[in-house]
Amino acid sequence: FEVRLGLECSAAELAALRATQQDILSIEKCLKEMEEDFESTDKIRTETDAACHMAVAIATKNPVLIYLMRNFYDFLFLGIKKNLLHMYENKESLEKVIEFHNSIFELIRDRKSQEAGEAMRAHIRYVQNYLRTR
Repeated sequence: FEVRLGLECSAAELAALRATQQDILSIEKCLKEMEEDFESTDKIRTETDAACHMAVAIATKNPVLIYLMRNFYDFLFLGIKKNLLHMYENKESLEKVIEFHNSIFELIRDRKSQEAGEAMRAHIRYVQNYLRTR
């Protein structure tokens, strides 16, 4: 979680400053897929969740951050997969994850850099705390 906090909170802040309209649409598409998955299966697919995080990284337009996230992707994917498996036991926790993703998206879209970073931090901390109490 420490590496994710460092990379992804910065990514959310930078994405809020630099995202193009296409980036915004890409993040929104990932969120819609996540919501559709959840509505039809009561689950969130790992691929969709990881894709949202990667879309935020790409929106930073920072080649080093994008490079790090791409090389970190396997760890990110496996971490998200493990987290979601534990969270499938509690539908409300998955609803909360979707709420966090939507909040992060809206803050990036609205160009609220600091708030986007804080929302990403809150999301990662929520998952971390959820897993600690299980």
